[in-house]
Amino acid sequence: MRKGAGRMAMQAFGCGAVVALLALLPAILPYGGRFITRGDYLEQQIAFILESRNVIFSGGAYSPATFLGAGLAGAYSFYTLGSVFVWPLLLLPQSLLLYGVSVMAVLKHAVATLTAYLYLRKLRLSHGGALAGALMYAFSSFTLVNEQFYHFTDVIALFPLMLLGLEDAAGERRHPGALALACAVNALTNYYFYVSSALFTAFYFVARFFSGDWKRVRRFSWVVSVVFECACGSLMAGVLLVPAAIASLSITRASGVNAFDLTRIYKPSDLLERIRAMLMPIESGVVHAYYGDAASWASVAAFVPVFGAAAFLPMKKRRSIGVLTALLMAASLYPAANALFSGGTSVVYARWWYALSLLLACRAAQALETARTRTLRWMGVAALAAVTVLVLPFLLPESVLPARLASFVRLRTTGETQAVMRVLSLCMLALHYGLYFACLIPKRRGMRAPVIAICVAAAVHFSAFLYVNDAVLPAGGVVSADAESMTTDELAERVLTCLDTRREGSTYTYRVDSDGTVRNFGLLRNEMSISAFHSLRSGYVSPFVRAAGFGHDETPAAMPSDLSGGIRTFLSVRTYYAFDADTPAPEGFVLRGQEDSLYAYENEYYLPMGFFYDAFSVRGEQKMDAQHLADTMLSALVLEAGAAEKYEGRLEHARKMSAWQDAADARRAHVCSDFVMTTRGLRATIDAPQDGFVFFSVPYDKGFGATVDGVKTTIERANLSFMAVYVEAGTHEIVFTYRTRGLALGVAASLAAALALAVYAVLTRRRRKEGMAWS
Repeated sequence: MRKGAGRMAMQAFGCGAVVALLALLPAILPYGGRFITRGDYLEQQIAFILESRNVIFSGGAYSPATFLGAGLAGAYSFYTLGSVFVWPLLLLPQSLLLYGVSVMAVLKHAVATLTAYLYLRKLRLSHGGALAGALMYAFSSFTLVNEQFYHFTDVIALFPLMLLGLEDAAGERRHPGALALACAVNALTNYYFYVSSALFTAFYFVARFFSGDWKRVRRFSWVVSVVFECACGSLMAGVLLVPAAIASLSITRASGVNAFDLTRIYKPSDLLERIRAMLMPIESGVVHAYYGDAASWASVAAFVPVFGAAAFLPMKKRRSIGVLTALLMAASLYPAANALFSGGTSVVYARWWYALSLLLACRAAQALETARTRTLRWMGVAALAAVTVLVLPFLLPESVLPARLASFVRLRTTGETQAVMRVLSLCMLALHYGLYFACLIPKRRGMRAPVIAICVAAAVHFSAFLYVNDAVLPAGGVVSADAESMTTDELAERVLTCLDTRREGSTYTYRVDSDGTVRNFGLLRNEMSISAFHSLRSGYVSPFVRAAGFGHDETPAAMPSDLSGGIRTFLSVRTYYAFDADTPAPEGFVLRGQEDSLYAYENEYYLPMGFFYDAFSVRGEQKMDAQHLADTMLSALVLEAGAAEKYEGRLEHARKMSAWQDAADARRAHVCSDFVMTTRGLRATIDAPQDGFVFFSVPYDKGFGATVDGVKTTIERANLSFMAVYVEAGTHEIVFTYRTRGLALGVAASLAAALALAVYAVLTRRRRKEGMAWS
């Protein structure tokens, strides 16, 4: 990069950092520099970063504290493990973590500005045009509506590198391997988003390939070299992708049923909300200001600051990008096409719109550079007219509306919170469109005023959005239907209490439970828990989750639905914590006193995490619903039909079940001593009175191997979702060791791809020197 070009790129980075700092102040200042915002960030992101840090630094590959236990790669490749914005945080002491998150939150927006700037400069936009476009992308409504998903902004920051790599490959001064490295970084960062990034990049490649800009490289050999680089880049991420892919095969949270039903269409509110989100600034991702029953949490927002209307101008220059933008906008309105970008897992999510936002920002910047002022004004008027048509019926009295339209509006009104969002929406609409027209008043137009307008609008819009949403929307955490929802401040106080009382170390001997107001209580406290708020729960544990009434396959929150003591005893819950003194405790738990500002209740029927069975039952023979599950599974080990056949005649086949209290007393007679669970597995000692099974309430996983007295043994899947090993009478040492499945293959793929890319880069440079370059 030339010295002048480097200086301008750093200006873009610095500008993005300053705007981000101002934009995020409402989430940073109230907590003394610690980044705090509502929703998933507060309950998930902090906990996941802490748990990744704990497991990695202990040299393990298993997370005992993630719900009932989970492999690190399967649980956290999506969230933390490959992100360049997370790894520096892992090096910080826990006390500084949230301050580091504040720095990283600002840094990610600055990086997004820089990468988008470099891409737009590659398209030969001027410095001012590229800076305006980069800021529009980095601070688009898509970025804003996803601030609470901390890991989403990682993708926003790094995605432009893929398009930059493609444009570089088509340029006269190609850098061999740059495209592959861009692919590798994006694939490592988040494999789910990489599906949409790769698909979008493929569409972009086709659109640009037939444009005049790429006419020079329109050769088969060049196409092969591009495909080779993309493949190498993807394989270089194999160290994470392969284990994550293997783990994903058992994950049951996939809402892609009927995703490719070609006859399916969006309901009117979803369709109109998607159109609206391209034309005006977003006010919330949860409570919509106008179309109240449109899908929430779907990331439907694509408007770019101030000059979003300019993106819809037809332009002759770079027409291929304009055609692609139009096609993608149309695809957004058709469920089957939209689902392509999520791998068919959802027709609702628009979480690939970061790519659409980049194209809209590119088109808007291009229009600012080339279109006449009069044309831009008329485009703004047309966009504002379209917005008026979309929102005006919700602002007028129902008495003046036609009956059918009044009925439509009435059905989509959700109360006072929606009214607040309408005020925010209208204020931000006035801000963006007001600045749009103000920048078009001067007869001689430059790029300084548009850049300043974008910075002002982005900072005001982001800060107002964060302040209002954090203030008026429930923050999460409360799962009981009759419980009062907590504000962001209330939930943040409880989360910070968990952090302040977090235990040290990576060894565990028992589980805890809590009142459910902090759904990742265990992760935040670094204790094994029986509840979790996590989107990637292993499918192996799903039969138990459903039978015990903890939730269904697609809900990210898994926890007991009542205060039964039986299931908690079966899962070795020793202590139940409550934040308030009047919180009812589960059956069989008695108040021990206050501990770390929490009320602690002790389980009178506590069982260690490993205990002995001398009888078995076959799945399907007994009642296995939430009311009877504890009685059944504490009375006898429940085996699958195929496994039970092996032990018929060797152990008692139990037919009658006891009450869970009596069964717990029977199990307590023979339990494991010296039980310890670590991030590598578990070890325990037991004195078995006779031949039978030693059961561990650790979820079944093919990554586990087990030995009894140093001899490898078979792990049986027992009690729906857990593990047991058969032992003979006597004293035994049992060791379970966890290994990440697919890790060796992933490492081999990464090394092979890196070697192939290095050879390719050397050969390409040599051919270029010899005048025979492929491009």
